[in-house]
Amino acid sequence: MSGINWLDPRHRQADAIRITMQVHRGALTPEGAEEWAKANGRPPFVPAIGAAPNLMEKSAWPIPLAAAWILTREPVEALNAWQAYKVWGRALCRDNRMYQAQTELWHQLSCGEAHATGVKPGTEERVAIPAVEWNDFTWMRIGDAAIISFHGSRRPVYLDILVEARDIYALWPKPKPSAVKAAAATAEEGRCRAALVLRMRVAPTTPVPKSLFRGEFPQLRRRAFERAYAAAAEKANAPAWRAPGRRKKRAPEIATPD
Repeated sequence: MSGINWLDPRHRQADAIRITMQVHRGALTPEGAEEWAKANGRPPFVPAIGAAPNLMEKSAWPIPLAAAWILTREPVEALNAWQAYKVWGRALCRDNRMYQAQTELWHQLSCGEAHATGVKPGTEERVAIPAVEWNDFTWMRIGDAAIISFHGSRRPVYLDILVEARDIYALWPKPKPSAVKAAAATAEEGRCRAALVLRMRVAPTTPVPKSLFRGEFPQLRRRAFERAYAAAAEKANAPAWRAPGRRKKRAPEIATPD
């Protein structure tokens, strides 16, 4: 035993425990907790992967790692998401993304399109989990252990569940480079649009030249920038920005003889 009273506010570790409890209660986001740790000179709650074994090379994955792959489709991001899940657990499901990924996985397991194995309690034998059984199961985490139990029961039916990685790759393949590039361009256009909306709302009737903003988004193609600009003007209810007009050119002066 460490002898530390974790509820004693005099102890430095107690601050981290309170922050963790706030995340699990929903009063603080995991991102907010990491910002707190950085601002207070603490190590991150979710440690970097570093030189840990690359579990993406394994032939079977734990359920949270499989769900993280479905969510991210990128090895490093999947491992980071899995690390975060081990720390924050179901607090990450509040944004619904991890929950949706787990639901997709569960559906494919119950249909027999994805396959998993587990260890029966009291034995050391790993056995295949029949697809039909997934309809009667629920998955939960008790401490660091993931278990499968019947609905309404906390008694484990299977322990140490592993999903076949080849099934995950087949059902949720890694996007092609062209798709990744297109997704990045779409995300950049969205960031540009959001930034322009904020600025247009500040001064909806006093537009400024587009060139002042164009340089802030160098990765965005001109057509995409124009599309984001027009959409932002409409969302910000700032028609003056959408059709600012052009200054009239001064007529050339005609010299007259003295």
